[in-house]
Amino acid sequence: MRKKRRKIYRVKRKKSIFKSWYSWSFVLFLIFVFAVLYFLVFFDKFQVKQLIISGNVKVLGNELENATFQKINRSILFFNSKSIFLISKKELKSKILKNYPQIEQLNVKKNLPDKLILEIKERSAVAVFCLPAQTGETCFLIDRNGVIFEPYNNFSEEKMIIRLTESSPLKEGLGTEVIKVNFIDSALKIQKNLKENFQINVKESIFISPVRLNVKTADGWEIYFSLESDIDLQITKLNLLLKQEIPPENWKDLEYIDLRFSKVFYKFR
Repeated sequence: MRKKRRKIYRVKRKKSIFKSWYSWSFVLFLIFVFAVLYFLVFFDKFQVKQLIISGNVKVLGNELENATFQKINRSILFFNSKSIFLISKKELKSKILKNYPQIEQLNVKKNLPDKLILEIKERSAVAVFCLPAQTGETCFLIDRNGVIFEPYNNFSEEKMIIRLTESSPLKEGLGTEVIKVNFIDSALKIQKNLKENFQINVKESIFISPVRLNVKTADGWEIYFSLESDIDLQITKLNLLLKQEIPPENWKDLEYIDLRFSKVFYKFR
């Protein structure tokens, strides 16, 4: 007698409603994210259309505007975008300062939805910095921070010349600090004192070494300063000497005044 085989019934599991809901939620979330990104990156309302530049005198506005738009224009998925949200103010500032050494300070502002503002402070020349070169002197305008920012060859203008006797290779080019700020301050302080108190014009300030500064007047005589000693004290000694010991009519006959020691020395031609 045959035994009857039992039929095996398999029960199909119903898909979890929670799993289905999670999958759809994830898909909807991705759609939402892509929609927001597209809106922020490509929506016409947030594309930079206006660039406002202020404070520039030497730097040409049209040139800077073109350069800025080139920097903020990005290619994303074969599409171009100038979205204001993609602009890194720090990165843009760094690139502009590198390419335009005439600019001392730059403030970048975003004005939603489509305006970018560049507030510029340009460098102001306090002297001409010259270095010896194989084909002659190489000269640049220098600011009070010791930074060279523009080639210079117009010696018809009356500007104090700052020279280094030791060669400096200028590896970084324009925008480089080539002389320490305290050296610049000393040279400017001496120049101002001689001009305001004695109407003596300074022609050159020559840094012979890190410890010595020679100041050459327009009349050809020189003053020697020590950069290791108090500059203000040396200026005080100089003032007393020119006011009490050497009369103005004899200044043109001077060869030098040496303030580097406790005792002041001077010599006539």
